[in-house]
Amino acid sequence: MLWVVLSSWLGWQLEPAVKAQVIGALRNLDRFEADFEQETYSDFFDETVATGVIKVDRPGKMRMEYRKGERKVFIWDGQTCYERDFMADTETRAPQEDVKQEPMVQILLYGSDVDRLFLIDRRQQGGQDIFRLRPRNGDSYQVEVMFDPSWLPVYLEVFGEDGDGTRIWLKNHRLDPVFSEDVFTPPPAGEENR
Repeated sequence: MLWVVLSSWLGWQLEPAVKAQVIGALRNLDRFEADFEQETYSDFFDETVATGVIKVDRPGKMRMEYRKGERKVFIWDGQTCYERDFMADTETRAPQEDVKQEPMVQILLYGSDVDRLFLIDRRQQGGQDIFRLRPRNGDSYQVEVMFDPSWLPVYLEVFGEDGDGTRIWLKNHRLDPVFSEDVFTPPPAGEENR
């Protein structure tokens, strides 16, 4: 009886086989492309919704190209994190090391370390398993992930204690695509508007 109470209270304990499946699913996304819809929310501003395409080539290369709702492009080339916001007419560059600890970056660009970086548990909603990743370093955010029957991620949500968060739905996964060399290459400084 005590074990039943403890196991329901300690919901973070996940069966080893299921945990291995989650880790393997995230670890095996070495090269993929998918359409996404992203909703960003906060207690301090109105929700925004945008759609686009995400491309990942591990380790460390990713491109998120927004096509509707926002006009942005993010490019990680393994060294630099580049952002171009066409609506605000701004661009930024930062060492990729500076953003490596961001939750989505950790999961999508460096997914081989998921079990080292996160504690993993599960909850159910409407019969669907939702896996929660909590940072081992005690950061105040959580990530929730849902998979399709093929163990491809179809939903990721990052949310913090401050009420800020983002939800991303992924669909039309294309596994092991061939990317041209320039997909993950930011434009040279000063050439963003050409």
